[in-house]
Amino acid sequence: MTWYIYVVVCFDNSFYCGITTNIERRIKQHNGKLTGGAKYTRSRRPCRLVYKEKAENRSSASKKEYWFKKLSRKQKEKYINYPSDSSSSTNEPPSAGTSSSEAASPPDTSSVDSITPPSAGSSSSSGN
Repeated sequence: MTWYIYVVVCFDNSFYCGITTNIERRIKQHNGKLTGGAKYTRSRRPCRLVYKEKAENRSSASKKEYWFKKLSRKQKEKYINYPSDSSSSTNEPPSAGTSSSEAASPPDTSSVDSITPPSAGSSSSSGN
């Protein structure tokens, strides 16, 4: 089974990142054409797929999703090669509950090569 990490842009120009085995189905769920989809995207429709990447397995997809969600808006835009919007970069939404984000120095944004996730070969403490 092939797993993917994907990023959609919502109507309010926010990013939503997730993992799935079927991207087309998942986008339809996010947009309300099928049941399911994330609570976050229900009030931010329509959603548009802007990035997808294959992962070796569910564990590596989950680790990459977790890594991606910790990036700043600017770092996310750079990683997925998304055009930067000056209004969104100056008014970044607060990070979602990660109080240690400043303590764990964020990746260097000088080049896309420097914004690479940790290797998937690290510990697999995820119970899923």
